[in-house]
Amino acid sequence: MTMDIQGASVMHFVPITRNFIATLFFSGSLFCMVSMASAEITCTGCHGTLVPADVRPLDASNRDIFTGGFQGNHRTHMDGNATPAVCARCHKGSDIYSTGHRDGMISISPNINNSPLSALYKNMTAAFPQTATPSLRTCTNVNCHFERETPPWGSALFAIPAGCSGCHGAPPAGGDSGRAGSHARHDLYYTGTANCGRCHANHLSEPNPFAHATSAARRMLVIRLHDPSGAPSGAYSGPFDDYLPKSGTRDYFGTCSNTYCHSDGAAVVTGAVTPNITPAWGTTGPLACNGCHGYPPEYATGSPKANSHPIHVAHTLSDCSICHYGTTATGDSITDKSKHVNSVYELQPKPGYTFTYTYSPGGGSCSAISCHGDAQWGAGGSVSGDGCGSCHGHSAGYEYEPGKFSQGKGTWKSHATHTQNDGGNVKGPNIACDGCHDTASFPNFKSGIDSNGDGRYSLTETDVCNTCHSPGGSYEGVNDAAFGAKNNWTFGVYSGSLLKSGKEKWCATCHDETPSVIGGISAPNVIGNESGAYPYGTGWGYYKTGHGLSSSASIPASSGTVTGPAAACSACHNLEMPHIDGTARTYVYTAVIGANNDYQHGYRLKSINGGLSMNIPRNNGCDSDVKANDFALCLSCHASEAFVGSNTNTNFRNDSSGVNAHYYHLAIKYSCGPGPKFASDWRSHAYDSQVSCITCHNVHGSTQLSMVRDGKLVNKEPGLQVAYYNSTVSYQCSGPSPYPPTPADVTLSNSTGTVWNAKDAKNLCAGCHGSCGFNMRYMRTLVDVVP
Repeated sequence: MTMDIQGASVMHFVPITRNFIATLFFSGSLFCMVSMASAEITCTGCHGTLVPADVRPLDASNRDIFTGGFQGNHRTHMDGNATPAVCARCHKGSDIYSTGHRDGMISISPNINNSPLSALYKNMTAAFPQTATPSLRTCTNVNCHFERETPPWGSALFAIPAGCSGCHGAPPAGGDSGRAGSHARHDLYYTGTANCGRCHANHLSEPNPFAHATSAARRMLVIRLHDPSGAPSGAYSGPFDDYLPKSGTRDYFGTCSNTYCHSDGAAVVTGAVTPNITPAWGTTGPLACNGCHGYPPEYATGSPKANSHPIHVAHTLSDCSICHYGTTATGDSITDKSKHVNSVYELQPKPGYTFTYTYSPGGGSCSAISCHGDAQWGAGGSVSGDGCGSCHGHSAGYEYEPGKFSQGKGTWKSHATHTQNDGGNVKGPNIACDGCHDTASFPNFKSGIDSNGDGRYSLTETDVCNTCHSPGGSYEGVNDAAFGAKNNWTFGVYSGSLLKSGKEKWCATCHDETPSVIGGISAPNVIGNESGAYPYGTGWGYYKTGHGLSSSASIPASSGTVTGPAAACSACHNLEMPHIDGTARTYVYTAVIGANNDYQHGYRLKSINGGLSMNIPRNNGCDSDVKANDFALCLSCHASEAFVGSNTNTNFRNDSSGVNAHYYHLAIKYSCGPGPKFASDWRSHAYDSQVSCITCHNVHGSTQLSMVRDGKLVNKEPGLQVAYYNSTVSYQCSGPSPYPPTPADVTLSNSTGTVWNAKDAKNLCAGCHGSCGFNMRYMRTLVDVVP
């Protein structure tokens, strides 16, 4: 062929081998020295290869004058059968180039690969010069790289599987990695790029795994759902044409349907997927267990997947881990996802349990079961309640009917607390099964709110606990995570004779301002009112002004002088004694010591050194008979010399007379004559006891200083009204206009004594002071001893 070069007509022949044109300038003429064999020039003659014939530029690590290779990634961006038309995707117009296009410039398309967004190389649209030492740059917004910025041209090739995240995320996680949807959740089950083929085309099995990228945004998203075995299963309904992260406009997903992964699981037996839900892709958080197979799974007896889940789950508080420990060690979360949604029934006993499971399409069977002997799975069990007592509801060996003994299975300890009135489980109300359960449909409960509409009341739905366990008040006794009866049913709150760590406030759930009611009897409110106002601030009662106050706080009336005792209920009470008996004030003042209704048993007090906790009624004589053993429980913490000696080693004293007022009142017979001075059960009858600690103090806390009894709990309000005294306090106990001490909030550290409201003391002190009350003021130096 011929072409004009600066006005000269030149014959231009190209050999079959790579071009080699020798040019000689001689006598002003231009000569081309060529081989005899020649042909028309093509793309392969300059930047492709002739053998094998390939129009794609040869990629090399640097400029190679022998092969024609240079830095780039052309051969991974075009397949081996590419034609010059393919070059136009990045070099606009190159599909119609003639040999005259070689002008030393490189032209790049102003929108590479016709991407939805303007995709540029080097952020340029103008041509730039060729050079043997190019500065290689990146492309932006190009569709085949998922609109992300690419690695620099000529970089190392992507490799499988790490290269998958070079364009979109692996899996997509939002932003420029692609829409997150539910990818992260599914990646927990089917981890890594090898499992992308469960929902998409399996590009890893293709000869060129990255070839699919070149058609991004010009084809639909490929969704091909499969079951765990790899067989096609289910369909996706969402949009398929709007998936690039920058140019995409849709912000919603579709749903999956007829997938094994979200079915009831019966396909393992039947071979047919029974869909339960059609989950929306992108749903936040994990699905609940009942989102796919029910919680518990439940299928009709006689069906291809009959089972006994309902009866088992009801007796173990829905603890799936007992039989499926390998899948869920916690019972409420999947701990080994490889054993979930895998087309296999995974059974493994929880530590402490044993069984052997044999699969059968008609319903498997268990043998060597630690809970009971051998059982046919799906047989239904004792849903009517017949024979339940032989396994459940009592401690092991308990004779629940003549000649019939329970095995103590399941949650026997909590059951026994409610159903037994002898042995080691005598705390509870001694109720029968129908006190809580629907006896026509064990193990369901007899009342509540049927929130799921299944015609039954589960433990979550029932209200049978409410009356006894009191969901109201400061300490919620039914549903609270720490103290609620329902959440503690399986494992209980006791460890031997004590409450477990973290359960120390269990007693407060019944003894707060909205108390437990059993047999029409309300539990005494020992918690008080934790938001109520009183002279020293807000909140009074056991954990505010009583023995339960934390050691990190101080008794409010002491102004930081006396720290909280931080005593648990078990510091004074014997938690193993009968307790929930529906009887108000079990203590009877005429009871014989040691009887179940004496003072120690009536108030469930613990023994001290094997002896009585408190000698009440106290019938000892005068001064020489004030014995520490009469107050053993109190003196197991308090130093005895402040109470049983005549010295003045106490803040409750009168300096002018040298009187230890504690001792003076305990030895009151010496001053007031023989005979008892108060009714120890607080009822209306003849006095039966000498003064004791409980006469004047309520250890559960009061609205008065030093836990002085304010009449609450014993129906003697307002009890003893006392205030710390100093020169700023005024009062008038008698006369035409009596009034209490004012101000009433002087603290211990600012006081020089105490003053008592005469008109109210008669409620507790009339045994000595008569019915008209009294006027008493104790004067001392500034506080120097903390009682």
